Amino acid sequence: MILHLSSPWLTITRLPPPPKLIEPFTSASNGTSVLMPLLLCSHALFRFTSFSKSTRVRASLNASNIDGAAAFENPVSELLDDELIGVVSCSKDADEVLRLIADKSGRNGGTVSVPDCRLIIAAALKRNNSELALSVFYAMRSSFYEVTAWEGVNDNVSSVERWKWARPDVHVYTLLIQGLAASLRVSDALRIIEIICRVGVSPAEEVPFGKVVQCPSCMVAVAVAQPQHGIQIVSCAKCRYQYELISGNIVSIESEEISMDTPAWEKALRFLNVMKQKLPAAVHSIVVQTPSGVARTQKFATETADLPAREGERVTIAAAAPSNVYREVGPIKFSPKDPNLYSGEPMCLTNHSDGRESLLLRVPAKETSFLLKPSALFPLILLSVAGDAASGVLDPSLPRLLLVAGFASLAAGATLNSFILPQFNRLPQRSVDIIAIKQQLLSQYNVLQSRIRDLKLAAEKEVWMLARMCQLENKIFAVGEPSYRARRSRIKKVRDGLENSLKQRIELIESYARISSMIEIEVEMESDVIAAEAASSVERVSEQIEQIMVLENLEERWRLQAEANDEAERLFNQSMPTEETCNLSNQSRSMDTSITSPDTSQTFSLVKMSINLYLVHVHEVLKQHQVSASWPDVSLLNISFIKFGFNSLPLLINSSSSSSSSSSSFSCLVMAKSILVTGGAGYIGSHTVLQLLLGGYRTVVVDNLDNSSEIAVRRVKELAGDLGKNLLFHKVDLRDKQALDKMFASTPFDTVIHFAGLKAVGESVQKPLLYYDNNLIGTITLLEVMAAHGCKKLVFSSSATVYGWPKEVPCTEEFPLSAANPYGRTKLFIEEICRDTYRSDSEWKIILLRYFNPVGAHHSGYIGEDPRGIPNNLMPFVQQVAVGRRPALTVFGTDYATKDGTGVRDYIHVVDLADGHIAALRKLDAAGIGCEVYNLGTGKGTSVLEMVAAFEKASGKKIPLVMSARRPGDAEIVYASTHKAEKELNWKAKYGIEEMCRDQWNWASKNPYGYEPPSSK
Repeated sequence: MILHLSSPWLTITRLPPPPKLIEPFTSASNGTSVLMPLLLCSHALFRFTSFSKSTRVRASLNASNIDGAAAFENPVSELLDDELIGVVSCSKDADEVLRLIADKSGRNGGTVSVPDCRLIIAAALKRNNSELALSVFYAMRSSFYEVTAWEGVNDNVSSVERWKWARPDVHVYTLLIQGLAASLRVSDALRIIEIICRVGVSPAEEVPFGKVVQCPSCMVAVAVAQPQHGIQIVSCAKCRYQYELISGNIVSIESEEISMDTPAWEKALRFLNVMKQKLPAAVHSIVVQTPSGVARTQKFATETADLPAREGERVTIAAAAPSNVYREVGPIKFSPKDPNLYSGEPMCLTNHSDGRESLLLRVPAKETSFLLKPSALFPLILLSVAGDAASGVLDPSLPRLLLVAGFASLAAGATLNSFILPQFNRLPQRSVDIIAIKQQLLSQYNVLQSRIRDLKLAAEKEVWMLARMCQLENKIFAVGEPSYRARRSRIKKVRDGLENSLKQRIELIESYARISSMIEIEVEMESDVIAAEAASSVERVSEQIEQIMVLENLEERWRLQAEANDEAERLFNQSMPTEETCNLSNQSRSMDTSITSPDTSQTFSLVKMSINLYLVHVHEVLKQHQVSASWPDVSLLNISFIKFGFNSLPLLINSSSSSSSSSSSFSCLVMAKSILVTGGAGYIGSHTVLQLLLGGYRTVVVDNLDNSSEIAVRRVKELAGDLGKNLLFHKVDLRDKQALDKMFASTPFDTVIHFAGLKAVGESVQKPLLYYDNNLIGTITLLEVMAAHGCKKLVFSSSATVYGWPKEVPCTEEFPLSAANPYGRTKLFIEEICRDTYRSDSEWKIILLRYFNPVGAHHSGYIGEDPRGIPNNLMPFVQQVAVGRRPALTVFGTDYATKDGTGVRDYIHVVDLADGHIAALRKLDAAGIGCEVYNLGTGKGTSVLEMVAAFEKASGKKIPLVMSARRPGDAEIVYASTHKAEKELNWKAKYGIEEMCRDQWNWASKNPYGYEPPSSK
């Protein structure tokens, strides 16, 4: 392939003859012309505007600079002055602008630079001349090159035709989208976002790149089905089989829903997991016509009755290699397909319209083989047994020889079909090395396109939201009431946040689209680039993806979006309780006159006043926390009163239904407690701290941040809103006794919740002394300081690992205890230390909570699990595969005695776990607690594959799996008995695996690298 050196992409800068950025050279091996990968000069060809700033102008339509229309870094324009800008902003279209510029400038041609274009667009939008702004933008987009001085001037063209527009950059996109949204031209703004997603594609060249097709066996990208493609043979570098791709439009489709009666013997085999083939729900017959006019009929079944595609849609069907495709090894021909498949059997259908990929099943046979029917099979078995008995009369050893020969033949056939033939059918590794590079690029391309789609949807929502904020601001201007001044400032703040968020999304979309274009160029070149050069391209593209994804810290952006939703709703729903509060206060004073007891009248009046204030505010609390309109619990009352500025809540609790005695009309005053949370910056700790704050507790967090992040604490404070002021954080190591003593001296803590500790099982095996020092010494120091300051109430974060490998399930709190690793032993030792502490001093009240498998995240996606290094649990691995940080999930053990062969565990939502700590705190207030143990789980077992399937459903992402052998020491089935916790703590898990996976994906998609970018970890 020869590069077209006059391509506009190469005429970016033309000063005296420009240097050659790409030059063909001859391969030493085959003498063919080979191109250096474009990525070697990506810095010159593709200037990533996400990382650069304009040296002249940054235009914006923010309300803060709407009068200036642009914020100048250098106010001097080479072409435009204020007078000319005012004139051109009234023009009809881009051609009229060029005519005015040509007349006023006196130059004989040139290029309108990007900063000048931004000035023109900003001025047009300021004058509400959106048509001119769009005309200039489309003119810029239609220009593929800049005319510079060294090209010379053609005397045969007019002065206007000698002027050209510069190509738009990301700042132009941002300015135009924000301005169109502010002008309420939402459809035009959405169209611009669509254009950004296809960088480099101009109106005159609407030739799509094509649809990336995945291997139907291992689900990795293998090829691109372009519009002109019909039938092609492709190879997969991973499974090393070949497939036939049939691309075309569906000209007819016939579907029939089927219901099959499954025999009892087949049900038994499926129950024993011997038969794993899926049952079809519908049979489809379609005719696909390729661009060349060839029509193919394909018949297949699907697992559901839903149509994978409709008539007229373009699809690609991936089928097993046909019979005319084979590999010759001497006189033997090997078909490069899975031996279990027929030649040309359809396996997967890709819909080009909506991107869906549907796995196809084999059409069930109408009649079962006569020999497999029980009516024929059992008589044959009886006949064989009778024959063996008769043979035994003639020769006693003959039946045994026949039986051994039969089993040997079956074993040899199974070995040949399962192990030997598949290896011969696979392509040689050397033949797929080069296509492996291309398929890696296509896999990266799929990831980028997925991210572009997600960002595009989010940007479109923000455009609508920004337009609504602008419309709301226009309404306030029209009404003109002075009372709206404060609300207008609030809307302005929300609008600024939305514009900043939208700007960052546009930068990400534009950067991802540029990298996608780079991959498209590499794929479409189809040159014989050697593997080392192509590998260099893959590495460079991967580096660019890593750099761009560092920018995807969604903390500020999601906070502003949530604020926009909340503030916009409050503008219409906010109540003003001043008069109602006064009336309720007067009513409470009149009711107080009926109280005759001199000892309780003053306190009861205060309680009534507090409850009346609560009633004014209760509707807002109920809305925010999504509870029914019944009498709220103590935590919601605490929320309400802390918002009103109270440090403690006087709560009336009726101890008797009788109303005759006014002195018994209240039983206690609930005061806000101070809770110390060790390790509160971690996964479970941060979610528990948030629930404590929402419950009205004052909370102090101590953490040495060895395996956690202070960002989690800041986000918890933001999620708590006004209640965040009750949270304090100290970076303290529990082994620092002096620092702990100082904290206890300054704050009288009611209870300590102890999470702090190292928790990586694998690391504990390698560094046992570190774990014993950190976990045990830290706990002993904490208990000593607590005892010295009279704080003797503790909730300890234990683990189900103290059960070792249980011989039966469910695990009850009375099971014998053991541990298989240093981490588990530290938990077990700390439990024993707590029991010994209580035995030595009965004033202690200790609750030991044994967790099973925490998963999920807060429903906001703002806090979640962020493991340092290699994860220790299943779901962090799954989410890292889903976001592209890992290629596949390794499943250890597929031959367990479970329904799908994989291990079964008790997965519990981390918010349910946090609520369990609130229940434990309430339990500590009861008398005679001592040292108690409770399991926290769901009481249900879920297999690994069930969790993966639930996550795939929640995320819409396919999780590639690698099946591996069992790991030594892994238990088969472990789940909890939660009867004791339900009965004594009045606590029960509320969330199922669907909610767990939904919230886990919400966290992972918004924070693919956790709280911090990968460079800081």
